[in-house]
Amino acid sequence: MYYYIIRTNRYIGAFYHIRQRGIARRVYLNGRWQAEQVIVESCRENFTAHYEDNIIYLFCQDTSGDIIAVTINVTDDSVNRRVALKSQSDHIQQVLLYPIILKKGLSIIYNAASAEDRSNYLMFQQLNENGQWSPASRIDKYWADNFEVQRVTRDHLLLFYQTRSPENRLGYREFTPEQQGHYITYYTTNYFVSDTSYLTTDNGVHTLFVIKSMFSSQLIYRRNVTGEFSGPIVLYEAQRIEKCLLFFIRDNLYITFMSAGYLFICTSDDKGASFSRPVRYRNKFCQNPEKAYFISQSEQVENGVFLRQVYVDRASPWDIQIIPDLAEDFFPVYSEKEGNDARLSQDGSPEYADEIERLRNQIALLRRYSDEKDTQIEGLTKLLSERNAELSEALRQRENPS
Repeated sequence: MYYYIIRTNRYIGAFYHIRQRGIARRVYLNGRWQAEQVIVESCRENFTAHYEDNIIYLFCQDTSGDIIAVTINVTDDSVNRRVALKSQSDHIQQVLLYPIILKKGLSIIYNAASAEDRSNYLMFQQLNENGQWSPASRIDKYWADNFEVQRVTRDHLLLFYQTRSPENRLGYREFTPEQQGHYITYYTTNYFVSDTSYLTTDNGVHTLFVIKSMFSSQLIYRRNVTGEFSGPIVLYEAQRIEKCLLFFIRDNLYITFMSAGYLFICTSDDKGASFSRPVRYRNKFCQNPEKAYFISQSEQVENGVFLRQVYVDRASPWDIQIIPDLAEDFFPVYSEKEGNDARLSQDGSPEYADEIERLRNQIALLRRYSDEKDTQIEGLTKLLSERNAELSEALRQRENPS
Protein backbone atom coordinates (compact mmCIF):
# COMPACT_ATOMS: atom_id res chain seq x y z
CA MET A 1 0.00 0.00 0.00
CA TYR A 2 1.26 3.50 -0.84
CA TYR A 3 0.66 6.67 1.19
CA TYR A 4 1.69 10.27 0.53
CA ILE A 5 1.70 13.40 2.66
CA ILE A 6 2.13 16.55 0.55
CA ARG A 7 2.68 19.93 2.17
CA THR A 8 1.92 22.94 -0.03
CA ASN A 9 1.85 26.60 0.93
CA ARG A 10 -1.93 26.28 1.13
CA TYR A 11 -2.59 23.00 2.92
CA ILE A 12 -1.26 19.61 3.98
CA GLY A 13 -2.76 16.82 1.90
CA ALA A 14 -2.92 13.09 2.64
CA PHE A 15 -3.29 10.79 -0.39
CA TYR A 16 -4.10 7.10 0.00
CA HIS A 17 -5.95 4.22 -1.64
CA ILE A 18 -9.31 2.88 -0.45
CA ARG A 19 -10.25 -0.59 -1.60
CA GLN A 20 -13.17 -0.66 -4.06
CA ARG A 21 -13.23 3.15 -4.18
CA GLY A 22 -9.90 4.46 -5.48
CA ILE A 23 -7.35 7.10 -4.50
CA ALA A 24 -8.67 9.47 -1.88
CA ARG A 25 -7.45 12.77 -0.49
CA ARG A 26 -8.00 14.54 2.79
CA VAL A 27 -6.52 17.97 3.46
CA TYR A 28 -5.66 19.93 6.56
CA LEU A 29 -7.08 23.41 5.93
CA ASN A 30 -8.57 26.13 8.12
CA GLY A 31 -7.15 24.51 11.23
CA ARG A 32 -8.76 21.08 10.74
CA TRP A 33 -8.93 18.04 8.46
CA GLN A 34 -11.55 18.49 5.75
CA ALA A 35 -13.94 15.87 4.36
CA GLU A 36 -12.50 12.98 2.39
CA GLN A 37 -12.55 13.22 -1.42
CA VAL A 38 -12.12 10.42 -3.96
CA ILE A 39 -9.75 11.75 -6.63
CA VAL A 40 -9.47 8.68 -8.90
CA GLU A 41 -12.10 5.95 -8.98
CA SER A 42 -11.64 2.29 -9.92
CA CYS A 43 -7.85 2.21 -9.86
CA ARG A 44 -5.25 -0.14 -8.47
CA GLU A 45 -3.50 0.57 -5.17
CA ASN A 46 -0.07 1.45 -6.62
CA PHE A 47 0.45 5.13 -7.37
CA THR A 48 3.08 7.87 -7.14
CA ALA A 49 2.77 11.57 -6.39
CA HIS A 50 4.90 14.57 -7.34
CA TYR A 51 4.56 18.29 -6.63
CA GLU A 52 5.89 21.08 -8.81
CA ASP A 53 4.90 24.65 -9.74
CA ASN A 54 1.60 24.56 -7.81
CA ILE A 55 0.58 21.30 -9.51
CA ILE A 56 0.24 17.92 -7.80
CA TYR A 57 0.85 15.05 -10.24
CA LEU A 58 -0.56 11.59 -9.52
CA PHE A 59 0.24 8.56 -11.67
CA CYS A 60 -1.78 5.40 -11.09
CA GLN A 61 -3.10 2.36 -12.97
CA ASP A 62 -6.68 1.57 -13.79
CA THR A 63 -8.08 -1.95 -13.70
CA SER A 64 -6.96 -2.51 -17.32
CA GLY A 65 -3.35 -1.63 -16.50
CA ASP A 66 -3.39 1.76 -18.29
CA ILE A 67 -1.37 4.55 -16.66
CA ILE A 68 -3.65 7.39 -15.59
CA ALA A 69 -2.18 10.88 -15.12
CA VAL A 70 -4.01 13.16 -12.70
CA THR A 71 -3.14 16.81 -12.11
CA ILE A 72 -4.47 18.91 -9.24
CA ASN A 73 -4.02 22.67 -9.42
CA VAL A 74 -3.35 23.76 -5.85
CA THR A 75 -4.41 27.35 -6.59
CA ASP A 76 -8.00 26.62 -7.63
CA ASP A 77 -8.15 22.89 -6.77
CA SER A 78 -9.18 21.90 -10.30
CA VAL A 79 -8.63 18.22 -11.15
CA ASN A 80 -7.84 16.79 -14.60
CA ARG A 81 -7.52 13.13 -15.49
CA ARG A 82 -6.35 11.43 -18.68
CA VAL A 83 -4.78 8.19 -19.92
CA ALA A 84 -1.01 8.79 -20.19
CA LEU A 85 0.12 5.34 -21.38
CA LYS A 86 -1.98 2.46 -22.70
CA SER A 87 -1.13 -1.01 -21.47
CA GLN A 88 0.43 -3.16 -24.21
CA SER A 89 0.15 -6.47 -22.37
CA ASP A 90 -2.60 -8.85 -21.26
CA HIS A 91 -0.61 -9.46 -18.08
CA ILE A 92 -0.98 -6.47 -15.75
CA GLN A 93 2.24 -5.61 -13.95
CA GLN A 94 2.33 -3.17 -11.05
CA VAL A 95 4.01 -0.05 -12.43
CA LEU A 96 5.37 2.91 -10.47
CA LEU A 97 6.05 5.98 -12.61
CA TYR A 98 8.15 8.99 -11.58
CA PRO A 99 8.15 12.08 -13.83
CA ILE A 100 10.89 14.60 -14.54
CA ILE A 101 9.03 17.68 -15.74
CA LEU A 102 11.02 20.16 -17.82
CA LYS A 103 10.05 23.17 -19.93
CA LYS A 104 11.10 21.35 -23.11
CA GLY A 105 9.39 18.05 -22.46
CA LEU A 106 8.78 15.24 -20.03
CA SER A 107 10.92 12.30 -18.94
CA ILE A 108 9.72 9.31 -16.95
CA ILE A 109 11.37 6.62 -14.84
CA TYR A 110 9.37 3.46 -14.27
CA ASN A 111 9.70 -0.27 -13.69
CA ALA A 112 9.03 -3.04 -16.18
CA ALA A 113 9.43 -6.81 -16.35
CA SER A 114 11.51 -8.32 -19.11
CA ALA A 115 9.66 -10.64 -21.46
CA GLU A 116 12.80 -12.78 -21.83
CA ASP A 117 13.66 -13.63 -18.23
CA ARG A 118 10.88 -11.96 -16.17
CA SER A 119 13.51 -9.86 -14.40
CA ASN A 120 12.63 -6.40 -13.11
CA TYR A 121 14.22 -3.40 -14.79
CA LEU A 122 14.27 0.33 -14.17
CA MET A 123 13.35 2.06 -17.42
CA PHE A 124 13.75 5.57 -18.84
CA GLN A 125 11.75 7.27 -21.57
CA GLN A 126 11.47 10.84 -22.90
CA LEU A 127 8.61 12.78 -24.47
CA ASN A 128 9.92 15.47 -26.82
CA GLU A 129 8.46 18.87 -27.74
CA ASN A 130 6.53 17.29 -30.62
CA GLY A 131 4.71 14.89 -28.30
CA GLN A 132 6.65 11.82 -29.47
CA TRP A 133 8.01 9.21 -27.05
CA SER A 134 11.59 8.08 -27.51
CA PRO A 135 12.30 4.31 -27.39
CA ALA A 136 12.43 3.06 -23.80
CA SER A 137 15.93 2.39 -22.46
CA ARG A 138 17.03 0.26 -19.53
CA ILE A 139 18.70 1.92 -16.56
CA ASP A 140 19.49 -1.21 -14.58
CA LYS A 141 18.19 -4.56 -13.40
CA TYR A 142 16.97 -4.49 -9.81
CA TRP A 143 16.22 -7.11 -7.18
CA ALA A 144 13.28 -7.42 -4.76
CA ASP A 145 9.98 -5.73 -5.46
CA ASN A 146 10.60 -2.07 -4.81
CA PHE A 147 12.77 0.93 -5.55
CA GLU A 148 12.70 4.53 -4.37
CA VAL A 149 13.26 7.90 -6.01
CA GLN A 150 14.45 10.94 -4.04
CA ARG A 151 14.81 14.34 -5.72
CA VAL A 152 17.76 16.64 -5.09
CA THR A 153 16.57 19.26 -7.60
CA ARG A 154 13.91 19.40 -10.30
CA ASP A 155 15.88 17.18 -12.70
CA HIS A 156 18.50 15.60 -10.40
CA LEU A 157 17.35 12.37 -8.77
CA LEU A 158 18.77 9.53 -6.74
CA LEU A 159 17.44 6.05 -7.54
CA PHE A 160 17.74 3.70 -4.57
CA TYR A 161 17.41 0.00 -5.35
CA GLN A 162 18.90 -3.42 -4.67
CA THR A 163 20.86 -5.63 -7.06
CA ARG A 164 22.12 -9.18 -6.76
CA SER A 165 25.37 -10.64 -8.07
CA PRO A 166 25.03 -13.15 -6.34
CA GLU A 167 25.15 -11.21 -3.05
CA ASN A 168 22.51 -8.63 -2.19
CA ARG A 169 23.93 -5.19 -2.96
CA LEU A 170 22.31 -2.04 -1.59
CA GLY A 171 23.04 1.14 -3.49
CA TYR A 172 21.86 4.04 -5.58
CA ARG A 173 22.45 5.78 -8.88
CA GLU A 174 22.43 9.53 -9.52
CA PHE A 175 20.30 10.43 -12.49
CA THR A 176 19.44 13.36 -14.76
CA PRO A 177 17.69 13.25 -18.15
CA GLU A 178 21.07 13.85 -19.82
CA GLN A 179 23.34 11.69 -17.70
CA GLN A 180 23.31 8.58 -15.50
CA GLY A 181 25.85 7.99 -12.76
CA HIS A 182 27.30 4.59 -11.95
CA TYR A 183 25.76 2.35 -9.31
CA ILE A 184 27.17 3.22 -5.87
CA THR A 185 27.09 0.26 -3.48
CA TYR A 186 26.98 1.12 0.21
CA TYR A 187 26.41 -2.38 1.65
CA THR A 188 26.76 -5.99 0.53
CA THR A 189 25.33 -8.99 2.35
CA ASN A 190 24.31 -12.60 1.85
CA TYR A 191 21.36 -12.12 4.20
CA PHE A 192 17.87 -10.87 3.44
CA VAL A 193 17.30 -7.10 3.56
CA SER A 194 13.87 -6.76 5.18
CA ASP A 195 13.52 -2.96 5.40
CA THR A 196 15.24 0.24 4.25
CA SER A 197 15.02 4.00 4.74
CA TYR A 198 16.91 6.73 2.91
CA LEU A 199 17.37 10.43 3.57
CA THR A 200 18.97 12.56 0.87
CA THR A 201 19.71 16.14 1.98
CA ASP A 202 21.79 18.98 0.55
CA ASN A 203 24.66 17.85 2.79
CA GLY A 204 24.75 14.12 2.14
CA VAL A 205 23.07 10.73 1.91
CA HIS A 206 21.93 8.80 4.99
CA THR A 207 20.91 5.15 4.76
CA LEU A 208 19.23 2.85 7.26
CA PHE A 209 18.46 -0.81 6.68
CA VAL A 210 17.53 -4.06 8.43
CA ILE A 211 19.53 -7.22 7.77
CA LYS A 212 17.65 -10.36 8.76
CA SER A 213 19.43 -13.64 9.48
CA MET A 214 17.89 -16.91 10.63
CA PHE A 215 17.81 -15.99 14.31
CA SER A 216 17.97 -12.20 14.57
CA SER A 217 17.75 -8.85 12.79
CA GLN A 218 20.22 -5.97 12.84
CA LEU A 219 19.48 -2.28 12.27
CA ILE A 220 22.45 -0.72 10.47
CA TYR A 221 23.22 2.90 9.55
CA ARG A 222 25.69 4.32 7.00
CA ARG A 223 26.18 7.85 5.74
CA ASN A 224 28.00 9.71 2.99
CA VAL A 225 28.65 13.35 3.90
CA THR A 226 32.29 13.60 2.78
CA GLY A 227 32.18 11.99 -0.68
CA GLU A 228 32.51 8.43 0.59
CA PHE A 229 30.58 6.22 2.96
CA SER A 230 31.58 5.95 6.59
CA GLY A 231 31.78 2.61 8.36
CA PRO A 232 28.49 0.88 9.22
CA ILE A 233 27.02 1.40 12.70
CA VAL A 234 24.91 -1.39 14.20
CA LEU A 235 22.25 0.49 16.19
CA TYR A 236 20.06 -2.35 17.43
CA GLU A 237 19.67 -6.10 17.34
CA ALA A 238 16.48 -8.08 18.00
CA GLN A 239 14.51 -11.00 16.67
CA ARG A 240 12.42 -8.67 14.53
CA ILE A 241 12.94 -5.06 13.46
CA GLU A 242 10.70 -3.24 10.98
CA LYS A 243 9.42 0.13 9.72
CA CYS A 244 12.69 2.01 10.21
CA LEU A 245 12.78 5.74 9.48
CA LEU A 246 15.26 8.65 9.19
CA PHE A 247 14.59 12.39 9.54
CA PHE A 248 16.15 15.66 10.68
CA ILE A 249 14.56 18.11 13.14
CA ARG A 250 16.54 21.16 14.33
CA ASP A 251 19.94 19.66 13.40
CA ASN A 252 19.19 16.39 15.21
CA LEU A 253 19.12 13.24 13.11
CA TYR A 254 16.36 10.93 14.37
CA ILE A 255 16.14 7.19 13.80
CA THR A 256 12.93 5.34 14.67
CA PHE A 257 11.91 1.70 14.24
CA MET A 258 9.47 -0.93 15.49
CA SER A 259 10.47 -3.94 17.55
CA ALA A 260 8.39 -6.31 19.72
CA GLY A 261 5.33 -4.15 19.02
CA TYR A 262 6.90 -0.94 20.34
CA LEU A 263 8.40 2.11 18.70
CA PHE A 264 12.04 2.88 19.53
CA ILE A 265 13.91 6.11 18.93
CA CYS A 266 17.52 7.30 19.00
CA THR A 267 19.17 10.56 17.97
CA SER A 268 22.42 12.00 16.70
CA ASP A 269 23.56 15.59 17.28
CA ASP A 270 26.64 15.22 15.04
CA LYS A 271 24.96 14.42 11.68
CA GLY A 272 25.17 10.65 12.17
CA ALA A 273 28.72 10.22 13.45
CA SER A 274 27.33 8.77 16.69
CA PHE A 275 23.92 7.96 18.19
CA SER A 276 22.26 7.77 21.56
CA ARG A 277 21.08 4.39 22.81
CA PRO A 278 17.65 3.45 21.37
CA VAL A 279 14.85 3.83 23.91
CA ARG A 280 11.10 3.24 23.77
CA TYR A 281 9.05 6.14 22.49
CA ARG A 282 6.66 6.96 25.32
CA ASN A 283 4.41 9.56 23.71
CA LYS A 284 1.23 8.91 21.73
CA PHE A 285 1.69 6.48 18.85
CA CYS A 286 -0.83 4.50 16.80
CA GLN A 287 -1.31 0.72 16.88
CA ASN A 288 -0.78 0.08 13.14
CA PRO A 289 1.74 2.53 11.66
CA GLU A 290 2.62 2.73 7.99
CA LYS A 291 5.36 4.68 6.25
CA ALA A 292 4.15 7.50 3.98
CA TYR A 293 6.25 9.44 1.47
CA PHE A 294 6.57 13.12 2.34
CA ILE A 295 6.76 15.92 -0.24
CA SER A 296 7.10 19.60 0.64
CA GLN A 297 6.64 22.69 -1.50
CA SER A 298 8.95 24.74 0.70
CA GLU A 299 12.66 24.04 0.90
CA GLN A 300 13.62 21.60 3.63
CA VAL A 301 16.71 22.17 5.79
CA GLU A 302 18.46 20.07 8.40
CA ASN A 303 18.32 22.81 11.04
CA GLY A 304 14.56 23.00 10.55
CA VAL A 305 12.66 19.93 9.33
CA PHE A 306 13.91 17.52 6.65
CA LEU A 307 11.66 14.55 5.90
CA ARG A 308 11.41 11.99 3.14
CA GLN A 309 8.95 9.72 4.94
CA VAL A 310 6.67 9.94 7.98
CA TYR A 311 4.52 7.52 9.94
CA VAL A 312 0.75 7.58 9.47
CA ASP A 313 -2.01 5.53 11.07
CA ARG A 314 -3.17 2.78 8.71
CA ALA A 315 -6.75 3.23 9.95
CA SER A 316 -6.55 7.03 9.42
CA PRO A 317 -3.86 7.70 6.78
CA TRP A 318 -4.02 11.46 7.36
CA ASP A 319 -3.09 11.04 11.04
CA ILE A 320 0.63 11.91 10.99
CA GLN A 321 2.57 10.43 13.90
CA ILE A 322 5.53 11.76 15.97
CA ILE A 323 6.53 14.68 13.74
CA PRO A 324 3.87 17.14 15.03
CA ASP A 325 5.07 16.36 18.58
CA LEU A 326 8.73 16.97 17.75
CA ALA A 327 8.18 19.94 15.41
CA GLU A 328 5.49 22.09 17.02
CA ASP A 329 5.08 24.31 13.93
CA PHE A 330 4.55 21.37 11.55
CA PHE A 331 0.88 22.20 10.99
CA PRO A 332 0.19 25.67 9.56
CA VAL A 333 -1.26 28.15 12.04
CA TYR A 334 -4.93 28.80 11.35
CA SER A 335 -5.86 32.40 10.69
CA GLU A 336 -9.48 33.62 10.71
CA LYS A 337 -8.86 35.71 7.58
CA GLU A 338 -7.33 32.78 5.68
CA GLY A 339 -10.22 30.63 6.85
CA ASN A 340 -12.72 33.07 5.35
CA ASP A 341 -10.76 33.45 2.11
CA ALA A 342 -9.77 29.82 1.52
CA ARG A 343 -12.23 27.53 -0.19
CA LEU A 344 -11.48 23.96 -1.16
CA SER A 345 -13.43 22.57 -4.12
CA GLN A 346 -15.75 19.66 -3.43
CA ASP A 347 -15.64 18.46 -7.06
CA GLY A 348 -13.79 15.30 -6.04
CA SER A 349 -16.74 14.15 -3.88
CA PRO A 350 -19.94 16.12 -4.61
CA GLU A 351 -21.88 13.91 -2.23
CA TYR A 352 -20.19 15.73 0.66
CA ALA A 353 -21.42 19.18 -0.38
CA ASP A 354 -24.92 18.81 1.12
CA GLU A 355 -23.54 17.27 4.29
CA ILE A 356 -21.01 20.09 4.74
CA GLU A 357 -23.67 22.72 4.13
CA ARG A 358 -25.96 21.00 6.67
CA LEU A 359 -23.14 20.96 9.22
CA ARG A 360 -22.39 24.63 8.60
CA ASN A 361 -26.04 25.51 9.16
CA GLN A 362 -26.10 23.38 12.29
CA ILE A 363 -22.98 25.12 13.61
CA ALA A 364 -24.55 28.53 12.93
CA LEU A 365 -27.69 27.48 14.81
CA LEU A 366 -25.63 26.17 17.71
CA ARG A 367 -23.67 29.42 17.85
CA ARG A 368 -26.90 31.42 17.83
CA TYR A 369 -28.35 29.11 20.47
CA SER A 370 -25.15 29.47 22.51
CA ASP A 371 -25.32 33.26 22.25
CA GLU A 372 -28.94 33.19 23.48
CA LYS A 373 -27.96 30.92 26.37
CA ASP A 374 -25.04 33.19 27.25
CA THR A 375 -27.47 36.14 27.46
CA GLN A 376 -29.85 34.09 29.61
CA ILE A 377 -27.02 33.01 31.90
CA GLU A 378 -25.82 36.60 32.28
CA GLY A 379 -29.37 37.65 33.25
CA LEU A 380 -29.72 34.75 35.69
CA THR A 381 -26.34 35.56 37.28
CA LYS A 382 -27.37 39.17 37.73
CA LEU A 383 -30.71 38.11 39.25
CA LEU A 384 -29.01 35.70 41.68
CA SER A 385 -26.58 38.41 42.68
CA GLU A 386 -29.43 40.80 43.42
CA ARG A 387 -31.37 38.13 45.36
CA ASN A 388 -28.23 37.28 47.35
CA ALA A 389 -27.76 40.93 48.25
CA GLU A 390 -31.42 41.23 49.34
CA LEU A 391 -31.10 38.06 51.48
CA SER A 392 -27.94 39.32 53.14
CA GLU A 393 -29.63 42.61 53.96
CA ALA A 394 -32.68 40.80 55.42
CA LEU A 395 -30.47 38.61 57.63
CA ARG A 396 -28.52 41.63 58.82
CA GLN A 397 -31.72 43.41 59.80
CA ARG A 398 -33.04 40.34 61.66
CA GLU A 399 -29.82 40.03 63.68
CA ASN A 400 -29.68 43.75 64.43
CA PRO A 401 -33.28 44.97 64.80
CA SER A 402 -33.57 48.68 65.30
